Amino acid sequence: MTQQLLVRTEAGVPLVEHLWSTLHIGGTIDADLGPRLADHTFPPSARSRPIRSMTFDVTVDQGFRYAGASGDRIGHSIDDEIARSEGYPGKLVQGMCSFAMCSGAVVAIAGGDPARLRRLAGRFARPLFPNQQLVVECYDGGRTDDGLQIVVFEAQAGGETVIRHGWAELAT
Repeated sequence: MTQQLLVRTEAGVPLVEHLWSTLHIGGTIDADLGPRLADHTFPPSARSRPIRSMTFDVTVDQGFRYAGASGDRIGHSIDDEIARSEGYPGKLVQGMCSFAMCSGAVVAIAGGDPARLRRLAGRFARPLFPNQQLVVECYDGGRTDDGLQIVVFEAQAGGETVIRHGWAELAT
């Protein structure tokens, strides 16, 4: 199930659209419901068109610092014991913190201008842990029908993919 969360300005202008997917084990439906979701599948041909790679050092206190900035104080990101009680080897970095690092790599391609970013999508593949390096590989994905530059990306840490099917659209 995918839910759309839309944040708008007081004037009604969309600022953020967040699609939250939930898996209901054993759940079934007879047919697809709602509008078709926008595709952001990583095109394999893009691997031959690398744009840049950025590496982010994930500090031991990354989750704690992100919690202070964002208000996202989920226990498994700021306390090793809570994380272990949930089956993780230790605390993990919040998903949106990991995704923010990916957006930093994309915005760098946009000349450091975040106003050029029109769409950012991706799929979380596994947790990112402190004391790792997050490597974001960006590729030329072509252009949208309305001329936006497509940047596709993947992020790895510790030899494992953390974010896959990353997709960004940049105004020129």
